[in-house]
Amino acid sequence: MDKSVEVLQLKGFQGDKMKIAQLAFPGLPFIPVFSAVHFDFEPGAIMGFGVFWNTSQVIMCISGSCMVKTLKGGQSEVFNLTSPLNALYIEQGIWFELFNFSDNASVQILYSRNPSEADFSSDFNEYLNKNNFTY
Repeated sequence: MDKSVEVLQLKGFQGDKMKIAQLAFPGLPFIPVFSAVHFDFEPGAIMGFGVFWNTSQVIMCISGSCMVKTLKGGQSEVFNLTSPLNALYIEQGIWFELFNFSDNASVQILYSRNPSEADFSSDFNEYLNKNNFTY
């Protein structure tokens, strides 16, 4: 089965005194059961650097910017998240890394399941072996 990484364009609205990014669940690949906001990153921080075997994610930079690297089918791809209107869907089983956080970066991640240590691996060789990839 081909795993998916997809850039999602969220619907934005202009309010009287603010802009609004709408998370419309019919437009998301799953209904989130858990959400986390990560912020105050140390310089040079790398987040993720692993794979959730059974949990899909939607990652968005709600403030500032960051980059996301994915490894899918033995091919790596880098995405630059610079707006709360852009999100990245990462299906379960895809290696991901978040890095290059701006000073004011806040990252929100929506999860298809409650994330657990048992479902996550940061062992790159295990990931390559399970997927029969060479890198």
